[in-house]
Amino acid sequence: MGNYAELFDREENRQLLAIGVRHQIRAIGIGGIIWGVINIGLGIVFMQQAAINVCVLLLGVLMMGAGIYALIVPRLNTLLLEAAVAFLLLGWNIFVLWYNFKITGKMEPNGGLFWTAIFAIGILSRYLKLSYLKQAVADLTAEEVKNAKAICKGIWKLKPKDEPELLQTANKQCRLRRLEDGFFLVHRDLRTAYQATGEELLSLIEKPEAKKIAMKIKYPLGDLQYKFDPASSETLREWLGVTPPQTETA
Repeated sequence: MGNYAELFDREENRQLLAIGVRHQIRAIGIGGIIWGVINIGLGIVFMQQAAINVCVLLLGVLMMGAGIYALIVPRLNTLLLEAAVAFLLLGWNIFVLWYNFKITGKMEPNGGLFWTAIFAIGILSRYLKLSYLKQAVADLTAEEVKNAKAICKGIWKLKPKDEPELLQTANKQCRLRRLEDGFFLVHRDLRTAYQATGEELLSLIEKPEAKKIAMKIKYPLGDLQYKFDPASSETLREWLGVTPPQTETA
């Protein structure tokens, strides 16, 4: 299989990847806002039982604020801020669990503890996995993001049947555009895009001679899988210089 690290570490792909990271940070930011609103609501309700539960409300406000900040400034440091607030919420839930155990002698973890732990660990693991892109994300200019989006949108405005240099996966979620020196792949959601040379693309294909070409790629933001129908597979083989499969004759 292909050298994924080398493929996605190239300058042009590193920039496209950084744009994808921004999208992901914003998505997590929206999750943070929702989680913050939920905790604000719980805090208001729990304050009726004990004034100390104002901490839940305050932490909910902090989480909502961190989520809003992630939408405005989609950088990895904002992701770390969300993780910090999430762990504060987790710490509060653990404190409440211990306090109730001390009073009642019963260990009764609630759903809030479980989901807060998943949220906190999930954000932190995502931050650690993408931390090597911190500078690439920070260095992105508004013009670079705008130009990249325009290119991706332009490809999705085209009709594959009218474009001899354009292919589409069987599920119509990814398009592959042939360039002079390689290929450009972009997903329908415009959050995943990268370039590859012919050799790199060929190395990503499991069985180039198969009737229906399939690809599995370890993309830094999540594994990708592509399948092409027989006609598109034949065209892709021609572009890559692969011998077509031999059909048996009677």
